[in-house]
Amino acid sequence: MDTQTVRMILRIAELGSMKRAAEEYCYTPSAFKRIADAFEEELGIRIFARTSGGTVWNAAGEKLAPELRALVLSEERILTLSRSLGNAEGMLTVGTYSSVSNEILPSLLKSFRKQYANVKLRVDVDDAFTDALRSGRVDCAIDDETDTPADIVRIPLFEDEYVAVLPPSHPEVTEPIRREALCALPFIMPSDGRVSSLFDPRDFSDLTTIDSDDDRLILRMVSEGLGVSVLPRLTVRGFGTGVRTAKLVPKLSRTLSLCYLSRRRREPMIRDFADHLLRAFQKNFRNLS
Repeated sequence: MDTQTVRMILRIAELGSMKRAAEEYCYTPSAFKRIADAFEEELGIRIFARTSGGTVWNAAGEKLAPELRALVLSEERILTLSRSLGNAEGMLTVGTYSSVSNEILPSLLKSFRKQYANVKLRVDVDDAFTDALRSGRVDCAIDDETDTPADIVRIPLFEDEYVAVLPPSHPEVTEPIRREALCALPFIMPSDGRVSSLFDPRDFSDLTTIDSDDDRLILRMVSEGLGVSVLPRLTVRGFGTGVRTAKLVPKLSRTLSLCYLSRRRREPMIRDFADHLLRAFQKNFRNLS
């Protein structure tokens, strides 16, 4: 039983709202509901009563709640004791995408270094990390892969929503843009398979395909008025005022996760970095969108 999931479950009951708990953990309500449903399936019983007033414990949940809280507190005591017995030290190489390394990683690494001064950090920016983890080129990675091989641990951090990206000359949009409306405009198709799966190329009157992982190239093209596109909000976030954005219908998102080899999960550096990231995302990165 994953204690991070237990924390999420407890937070649902504390707030009485699946939606508010999801927002705190940077998830969509539907994704959070899937986590809660999977947890109940693991237990083999229902622990929530979903009412018009919110989500609350049912009778079984009320009886289990003290044990779930005790489980979380026990883990925290164990982690505190283990840190005092074996402080993390050495070199930690973190793999990630450019959007994460530009927008999120600097502040995370700064706070981690402040707490773990004996750990030297190295960042490896790439677009795929499973082989890098297995070869030892990186110790852990933040990525958006959906496949989880048996030898990889993947811990969800937050959900990054895709947005329509429009030139600055485009009229301000207050309502979500439908996929069909984008097809009627000059469109710049990124290499991201999630985006291409939304569209049929035959529906476009003017389509430019970019065979590159350089999303900033697409942003620059949009800012110059060469077309519109669809990109993760985190990618667009650091581009400034050069483009406009609008919500997309149907909704599309990616889940950024921390991943590392399962056989390394007890190593002090991996353990402490994972714990630090989970707490930092919950506390400081709720409003990335």
